[in-house]
Formats: sequence, structure tokens, C-alpha cells
Amino acid sequence: MNINKLKEKAVEKMTVFERGIRGFVIILLAGFFVLTCLTFSDYRKESLTEVGLSGIRELVMLDNEVEARQDFRAKFRSLDSIYVYFANEHEGKNEGCVQFTILDSDGNEVTSREVEASSIINKDFTEIKLDQKLQPLHNYTLVISGESLTAGKSPILYRERKSWGGKNAQAAGIVYAGKMEVSYYYPAETMVQMSLILAGILGLMALLFVKKEKLWNGKISSKAGIGLENLIFFVTPLISFYMVEHFTYNFIGDIYFAGVVMNLVLYYSLYFLGYLITNNRMANVLGCLWVSYILGAANYFVLSFRGTPILPTDILSATTAMNVAENYTYSLNSAFFTNALLAAFLSIFYRKCKREKKMTGKRRIAVLATVMAASICVCGLIGQEKILEGCNVKADIWNQKRGYSRDGALASFCLNAKYLYAEKPDGYSVDKVKEIAETYIWNEGESASLSGVSSRSKSSQSEKKETDSSSQKKKPNIIMIMNEAFSDLQVINPIQTNQDYMPFLHSLKKNTIKGNLFVSIFGAGTCNSEFEVLTGNSMAFLPSGSIGYTQYVKDEMPNLVQTLKAQGYTGNIAVHPYLADGWNRPTVYSLFGFEKFLSQDDFENPEMIRKYISDKEDYKKLISLYEEKKENNPDSPCFLFNVTMQNHGGFSKDYGNLEKEIKITDPTLKDDEAEQYLSLIKKSDDAFKMLVSYFKKQEEPTLIIMWGDHEPSVHDEFYQKLYGKDMSELSVEELQKKYQVPFVIWANYDIEEKEIEAMSANYLGSYILQTAGLKMTPYQRYLLDLSKKLPVINSVGYIGDDKKYYEQGDESEYSDYISNYKILQYNNVIDYKNRYENFFSTDNLVD
Repeated sequence: MNINKLKEKAVEKMTVFERGIRGFVIILLAGFFVLTCLTFSDYRKESLTEVGLSGIRELVMLDNEVEARQDFRAKFRSLDSIYVYFANEHEGKNEGCVQFTILDSDGNEVTSREVEASSIINKDFTEIKLDQKLQPLHNYTLVISGESLTAGKSPILYRERKSWGGKNAQAAGIVYAGKMEVSYYYPAETMVQMSLILAGILGLMALLFVKKEKLWNGKISSKAGIGLENLIFFVTPLISFYMVEHFTYNFIGDIYFAGVVMNLVLYYSLYFLGYLITNNRMANVLGCLWVSYILGAANYFVLSFRGTPILPTDILSATTAMNVAENYTYSLNSAFFTNALLAAFLSIFYRKCKREKKMTGKRRIAVLATVMAASICVCGLIGQEKILEGCNVKADIWNQKRGYSRDGALASFCLNAKYLYAEKPDGYSVDKVKEIAETYIWNEGESASLSGVSSRSKSSQSEKKETDSSSQKKKPNIIMIMNEAFSDLQVINPIQTNQDYMPFLHSLKKNTIKGNLFVSIFGAGTCNSEFEVLTGNSMAFLPSGSIGYTQYVKDEMPNLVQTLKAQGYTGNIAVHPYLADGWNRPTVYSLFGFEKFLSQDDFENPEMIRKYISDKEDYKKLISLYEEKKENNPDSPCFLFNVTMQNHGGFSKDYGNLEKEIKITDPTLKDDEAEQYLSLIKKSDDAFKMLVSYFKKQEEPTLIIMWGDHEPSVHDEFYQKLYGKDMSELSVEELQKKYQVPFVIWANYDIEEKEIEAMSANYLGSYILQTAGLKMTPYQRYLLDLSKKLPVINSVGYIGDDKKYYEQGDESEYSDYISNYKILQYNNVIDYKNRYENFFSTDNLVD
């Protein structure tokens, strides 16, 4: 009797729980219904301009004699506009125009539009407004031709790699594989799609109230229920694959066959692994569908604001990503609606199906064996680079967006996982490290050189005298400022603006060293520039996509902070006016030897520009820290390290607390994001002027060093216009300009003025020590000498003292120098348990 009551109570509780879940789902569906009604039309139109890079090919460059044709069938009566994908490297400068004509099935002209060639957008869809009435289901032909175009400077049309509808593009009388890359916008089609989605939502709401006992109460329907359950269960990984790719409009049919197979094996392996763990079909189906939805949406958002998809290294820096994500502008596409509806339908319908019993022990063993075999095959295949490349499947480290589009998101993610760990350099051993290093470990009065000769060159001796003569008896205070996204875009090509956006920096001459600093990142990854400057290690020798702070700083690591502390520097404070937990900084700064780390929580009522603490307010904090030091510890020099935040990416929103005082006057380069960015740079310049003006009045010798961490992530179209060519066609010398930022060293005492043409970030720490007249570790001295032979080493390539530009991996007269540097860094960063401390530590400081 008691057992029966307990069962009744359990059933009653389950019923209440199920009702609660059903109510919650209905609320979600109702919200989804309202969102669809309000926004679907806009998102549908935006979705027409999505294109997968793996699925497009060049069709033809237009000229005055060649025309391209594409047959199509009118879906609805009103054709509002068409979107045509072009490459137009001379955007804004072309002469002539492009003609868009629609012919009926008899060859008669229905409508025609003419667009100036200069207004055709490069590597994107150009909208051509038509507002034309057509006969539904009738055949028409779109004809695109040129008029008065300049040979070699006209737009290029694109086509799909292969056609799924049987109507291929034609150009100059030749029929090509694949349709022309054109999207047709019918308002009625959007309304039909929205109506279907709304009907689907209402249907799902109704389905929630249908009891599955009534749905499958007959013998035939009962078997159908079991069959549908099995079907949904086994196709769920395929649906997940489709949803993830659909978020970025990457059609599975455009992925190379080997990539499709690899993705499916991965999805099914993970799916059945989850089934083994849960032994619950319902939980497995729901988990697979909705986790795939979330990951696909996350990949779309990351791709939207960063330009590259999610990479394995992003997992290690997820906290930082969440901190900055809210500051970017996001837009949905229609895939958010259709994927959500598909996942909701499968989830609810599966819940209404009959369910079989849980797996038996034998079946679980069989599934486990299958999953293990599939996993071993995939892992082994990932290591077979030549085989995969023969099937057109490989990690595209230079263009991850293209790689994910070509090979599929999950397969590409796994292919990139092997780059998480640095490979051991050829010829590496601890004995080899000692052989290279020992020529740089010397007693007082001795020295070394790159060639291994135990005596310093005449040039090195003259530099030492020069430094001695310019240095003060009292060691200078050192203030280092890594300014977020601080760069001068005119290193790429001139930009005409209404006023100078760096007037103070350009005016600095006396007691100033200025130059071009080459970093290893573009648009994001701030901590990698910190890592290079503070440690002297180069991201060039770590896997592409690596994050120095989150992956490689696992224990104490020799760095500039330790070198300064060993010479009596106090304070040793790091300041970053934003969230403290980004890029693992609290842990890293502690291991580096900083005594204090101040974040945005240590600022009271600061001035804000956009959503960030301003550079001016940031520098006021540096001044207050210096004054505090001067009062409490006047006899010791101090070290302050500052990473600003004012200029952080996300330049599309307008803010009431930022006036765009910098205007681009060249109409071909006009860009709202670029103007906001340059206006922020002007604010940074003003703030730096304030900081320098304060220290001009101080008696204590002080060095202020400022540099940018990377160039800004304004949209690609602006950079393409600035370069005057497509980004994929840049030479290594041109590409290096995207990794070039200014640096300045200013002193309130006499130092020799210099202009440095090129230096990479890994050398900056050693150069600061030399400029300040301080001692350095043998490793830092080695880097200083190496910088004379190889002024630049970064993730893009290297520049030799012959001033030639090389890509990473190029064989040259500098290969041995690079090999030795790589061996030393591996010992320092990766094989740190066997680190040759005499070379890297502060126990053997040298001049």
C-alpha cells in the first residue's frame, strides 16, 4: 500500500514537472513567434548576401565585348532586387559602367539597369534595385555586360563551384559548371518563408498538448512511432552537421567529399560517445541538437566580429572573449530562425515518439568499440597531412575562414588542434642550447657575439660608450605603455584627413627615439604582443593561433620585470583599465614578478570614451602611482607597465561621449569605422601629450615607452581600398604593413635621437634596457645583437639586414640564426624544466 502511494506521488510530481517544462517551452516558442514577426524580413534580406568561400570560383572579367548570362525561373511576381557577387580591386576608381538586363524566354528585354563600375563592391555582393514585375514560374535570363570599361581594371563575376539546379552560368559563349553567384530577392518569398516558420511554431505549440499515447495508439501507428524515433535518433548527427554549417551558409554540397566524410565520422563518434555516457536516447538527441545550435551560433558571431572562426586556442581564452564580446555589433541571419525551428521540431516530436529500452551491456560494448575505432581512424588521419592535402583537406592557417568553409567547421577545428603545441626544433638538445648560450655568459670585462667569438665587436663597444655617455648616474624610472590598437594606418598607403590625428607624436624630436615596430598579431590577441615585449620570445616559433599567456606561461618565466627588479627597481606595477581576468593576466603577472596589478576596479569615477576608460584617465593613474612612489621611496627607480583599453575594437556603434573629429576627405576611402578609429587615435595622442608634459617638469630621469599592440580590426573592405588590391594578393612585404605599429621612446633627459626603420616586438625589451643604460641577461643581450642581423622576426616572416622580406620557412643566409634562436626559445618556453638558467636568469647580468 505504501509502495503504491509512493508511486502515485512520484507520478504526480513527474506530471507537475512535465507541465512546468511544457509551459516553459511554450513561453520560448511564443517569444520566438514574436521575434520572427518583428525581424525575420530584415534578416532574410541580409542572408542573401552570405556566401561560402569554398563554393565560389571566378567566372569572367567583364569587358566591353564579353557578356555573362544566367537563366533563372521567376518564383514570384515581384522581383525587388538582385545581389551579384563581384571582385573589384579598383573599387572607387573604375571607369565605365556595368549593365544588368533581364530578358524573357523569347529574348525580349524586360528591364535594364546601369551601375557605375566604381560603385561595384569588391569581394562582396552589390545590390541592383529592380522593382520589376515578372510572370511567376516563367523562364528569364539575366545578362551582365560592360560598357566603356578599362581593360584589366573591370569587375570580375563569380560562379558557384558546381550547380545543384542544372542551370549553369555562361560567359563568352562558354557554359561553366555552377550558377552565377546571384541572389534574387522576392518580398513574397520572404513572407512565405516567414509564414511557414510561424505555422511551424504554432504547430509545435499544438503538438505539446497532444499525448503520445493518443498519437501512437494503433498497431501501425505504434510501429511508425518506433520507426520515426529510430530515424530521428540516427540522423541527428547529420542534422547537427547541417545546422552548424548553415549558420555561415556553408552548403554541405560545397565541402570537399573527404571533408564531409571526416565531419560525419566526428559528429557520429561524439554523438555515440554521449550515448554511451548517458545511456539515454532522449538526452542524447536533445543535447546533440542544442549544443550544435549554440556552437554554430557562436562560430557565426566570432566570425562576424573577428573575421576568423572559432579555433582551439579560443577555448583557453574564453573569459577574455566574453569580456569583449558585448562591445561588438551583432546581427542575426535567417539561419537562426530555421535552425531553431528544426531543432525544436525534432526535439518535441522525438519526445512524443515511443522509446525503446536502454542499451544492454553487450550493445554498449559494441558501440564503445565502434566509437574507439572511428576515433583512432580520425586521429590517425589528422596526422596524415599529405593524404589529406591530396583530398583538398588541410588546416588553412593563413585564412581560417576559407578553411572552415572548404572543410567544414568541426573537421577544421580538429585539424587546427595539432597546432596547439610547439614542435621540437630540428637539432634541439640541452647540450645544443648550452653550446649556443655559453658564448653569451661571461664574467665582468668579457663579452660575446653571435658568431660565438668571446669578444665584443667594435660596433658593440661604441654603442656601450654611447649609452654610457647618455645615461644618468641615477637609473631612470621606466614607464611602458602598450596602447590598445594604436597604429598609423598610413604605413599602408596615404590617407587624406581633415587634420593630423597624431600631431603631438609627429612633433616629438628632442630626446626621442621613434620607429616602426613589427608585431605578430592583427586585430586581436593583445597578450601576444605583451608576451613578445616582456619575455623576448617570438610568436613566430609557436603554432599559428597560439595565445602566449594562456598556453605557455605555466611557471616562472624570465622576463623584463625580473631584470629590472634585480637592478633595484621598485613599484613594478601592472595597470590595465579593464576587467582583470582577461588573458590569464593575474596568474601571468604574478609569475612574471609584478608586485601589484591594477584593473578597472581600481579607478574611481573615471572618464569614459565609448565604454572604456580613456587613455587620459589611464595616464592620470600612472602619474598618481609615480607620485606615490616619489613620496614613499624617492631613492629607487620605479617600473610601471600599462596596457590601455580606450581604442579596443568594435568601431561600428556611435557614442555620445566620442566626437568623430577626424574625417577622411578622400571619398574612395570614406569609412565610418575608420573615422571613429582615427578619432580615438587623436584622443590617444592628446593623452600622451598630457603625460609627457607632466614628466618634462620632473627632476627624476624617466623613460616613457609607448607602442601599439596591433592594427585595428576595421572591416576588410576598408583595408582592401587602402591597399588598392585584394588581401589575398598581398606580397609578404605588403602583408607586413598590417603588422606594423609605431613605437616611441621619450626621455626627460638627454638621449640620442634616432629613427628606427624596423624592429620586431621581441627585441623591444632589450632595446629599452640598452637605452636606459642598464644591464641585461645573456639572453636579452643575445637578442639585442641578433636584432642587428635580423631586425624583424614575427608570425608573418622576417626581414634581414639586407632589407629583404622573407616568409617563415624560407631558406636564406639567415636560416642558421633563426634555427639557433628557435632552439633557445624552445628551451626557455617549452622545455622549461630543463631551462639553462645561467643564460636566461638574472644571475649573470651583463652590459
